[in-house]
Amino acid sequence: MRWRQRGDMEHDIEIEVSEACVFRATTHHSDGVDVFVALMQKDSSTRVCQTMKHPGPVPRQTIFCILQPGSYKLTFFAEYPLGGLHPCSDFFAQVALRPLALAGQGQTEKCLASASDLTGLKVQRTLALTTVPKWQSIKVPIQFDSKPTTTKVWGQSLTVSEEDAAHRVYLRMVLHSDYVSSDLRFQVQYNGKQVADNQVTAHGYADMMGPLDPGTYNLYMYYVTGVGPPSTKLCSTSMIDLRLVSRSSYENRTAQWMCTSTRVPLPDSLTPQADEQIRIDSEYVVPSSGFHSMIIQIDEPRLLRIHMGGGETSFRIDLRDSRDSLVAKGTDNLEATMSAGTYTLKLNSFSKAQASRDSAACMMFTFNLLLHPVSSLPLCPWAPSSSDQSAVAVAQRQAADHIGSVLLDLVPKKLSKDLNIKPPVTLWMAPGMEKSFDMQIDSTSAFKLDATVHPPFLPLEIFLRRKRESGKLEAPVGVAEWTESRLLLLYNDLPPGSYVLEFKQSRRYLGQPALDLSNLCAHVTVSAEVGLSSKEAVNTMRSELLDLPDILAVQPMPSSWNTVGWLASGMIPVVGTQVYRFGEGGGKTSLKLEEKSILRIISEPADLSNADIEVELNQNGQRVTQADELGQLVAEIPAGTYELVMKPKAKCAFLGDSGHGHGVQDQTGSCALRFRKAVHRADPRHDTWGDLGCKWLDHWALLLQAGRALAPAARAAHQVSYQCPRRFHPLH
Repeated sequence: MRWRQRGDMEHDIEIEVSEACVFRATTHHSDGVDVFVALMQKDSSTRVCQTMKHPGPVPRQTIFCILQPGSYKLTFFAEYPLGGLHPCSDFFAQVALRPLALAGQGQTEKCLASASDLTGLKVQRTLALTTVPKWQSIKVPIQFDSKPTTTKVWGQSLTVSEEDAAHRVYLRMVLHSDYVSSDLRFQVQYNGKQVADNQVTAHGYADMMGPLDPGTYNLYMYYVTGVGPPSTKLCSTSMIDLRLVSRSSYENRTAQWMCTSTRVPLPDSLTPQADEQIRIDSEYVVPSSGFHSMIIQIDEPRLLRIHMGGGETSFRIDLRDSRDSLVAKGTDNLEATMSAGTYTLKLNSFSKAQASRDSAACMMFTFNLLLHPVSSLPLCPWAPSSSDQSAVAVAQRQAADHIGSVLLDLVPKKLSKDLNIKPPVTLWMAPGMEKSFDMQIDSTSAFKLDATVHPPFLPLEIFLRRKRESGKLEAPVGVAEWTESRLLLLYNDLPPGSYVLEFKQSRRYLGQPALDLSNLCAHVTVSAEVGLSSKEAVNTMRSELLDLPDILAVQPMPSSWNTVGWLASGMIPVVGTQVYRFGEGGGKTSLKLEEKSILRIISEPADLSNADIEVELNQNGQRVTQADELGQLVAEIPAGTYELVMKPKAKCAFLGDSGHGHGVQDQTGSCALRFRKAVHRADPRHDTWGDLGCKWLDHWALLLQAGRALAPAARAAHQVSYQCPRRFHPLH
């Protein structure tokens, strides 16, 4: 798969398929905008598989189908909110492909024959912590058809009485299933509305609803039917945990409730199908007993890799077979080879704080697990039976260490505030392969390294060490952390000096049978970003302009300011604030003044990195006055008809503060803005309306100062204090 940025608010992923595959793509969490997804033939606008919207309060979509060999394009896209201001938001999506041939026919038929009878599945009422497992194993056949639909496989009506509601009951739903073949989900209907919001977990979905109001809740579990031949069926083992818990049972244990209610329990069994990869990466609560066991049943040789971390908490990890014989052990890390059979994985936590741990404390740990079939591990390019003739494979095959110089071009020769991101480096790595290379930093810099490993079975560690003049290496200043299938290393302010970036594999796979993994590889994609640390470049987006009230919706510039709600009358001064968007030629608006007036305009960009704008006032095609490069304009202009022109140097939205009023000058040279009837007064200091006009002028000076020096919240407060239901405000 290759990706490319096709346009603003649009992203393409190119997919090359060489054999029939099960394909699934899903949009999940998104902030501020609705994200959509479409799958099309490459170089075509014809959709291949229909997109299906999931029921629920949040718009989430799925594409699930059988893809035949060919070239495809997966597009994620969204529309601008508020009519044009680019959001500073993120979204979460999943994309997966699995060859249809890996869905073993015999294993699938066995699963279909033992499909679960879900009529006995009920929501449990329990006082146990939500982090204590209450899993139930289920097998659900997944059907295919000519178009996608939501297929309900289970349902239950749950009634919450007044007495239940008085105990502040919550509905806890956790569902783990294979994403590619099943992707089972739940939903809750209450008062005719779908109210459950499926939150993505490491291996499925979870939600905690409550406290529940009295009434009837209709729960159901469903899946999206795949698009493909109706004869195609998939099946896998899933785990579900449904329960009602009472908040009242946690009296005087608020911290414990807040901690445990937002965490899913660790799985207590793993039973993968043939060729199914299991990967868990999440944060869990340390069990109150300090101990957890997990049953693993496999039908083929597999690799087990575990990485755990938790601040002051460490874990002893033991893997034992069905005879309780020790297969492998480790502390916080474990790499083991496993033959077909049944195993028990035991986790024992130990910490200095464990003995005195308060029952209300909330100790967390991260758990990253991979259970991968050996049969689906890729061959290394230097393996005798490999036929890979790509440029990277040939270069690594010829290198003595099978790595060569592929990693040496990650750091740019000259650093700047504007990141010049180099293309990612790709290579093949087998267990035991290591590489180090030097890196010279001349100025304080921000450093990011991202190594994606697929499949992520390597016990890979990445360290950043400072190198002294004597050549001695210091302790690591940065260590990459495992997140899903990638290692991420971040360092915001890396001091100047010489450094060494190390790719290390100090641990080895243990267990029975002892496998030779030297010719089995993972494909590693390494990307690095290094740039000068710049306080000015951090958070350039104006946060106070991103969350705009309806009164400040983004608009194109009006064709004329002499309209109702704007400058409908020249008799009164007005002041207002508005966010404008501009086309290629900028924006133009006409302005007709009946008397000599003062016009002031302050232009403030939504993105401080694109602050330049041209603002000028023209009459009969001739320039009357122009603003500075930041769009600040103040002018005393005679009566007449004018044209205001605003042209940002970059394509972005601008906040425009504008004001108009009649002006006179007093004996001390100060300026006052006033109504027509007050113009004849010589000294505005004795004029109530004149004093108000001076406050109006001070307001503009305050806005200008706040835009440059004050905190965003303070500046926003100044603006809000002058807002009213109309965008421009008469001063009376």
